Amino acid sequence: MKVTFTLDGDTLSRLRATAERLAIAKSAVVRVSLPRGRGREIDLAIAASALILGARLWTLNPRDFRDLAGLELYRAS
Repeated sequence: MKVTFTLDGDTLSRLRATAERLAIAKSAVVRVSLPRGRGREIDLAIAASALILGARLWTLNPRDFRDLAGLELYRAS
């Protein structure tokens, strides 16, 4: 699955600076490997977005994301 993100100017600048500092392609900076389960493509895209951005993931169904290491989950009420 391939996911495309639209980034604001500040995020794009930080991404370019990080890629340059690490001497790697920009795409390698944001690449995240997650286990893939059948029918989980959307959940994995959401989780990858949260992990890349260092964001908390609010969900009504935390069980869908429990097996993804490093993901900070909050149950929405």
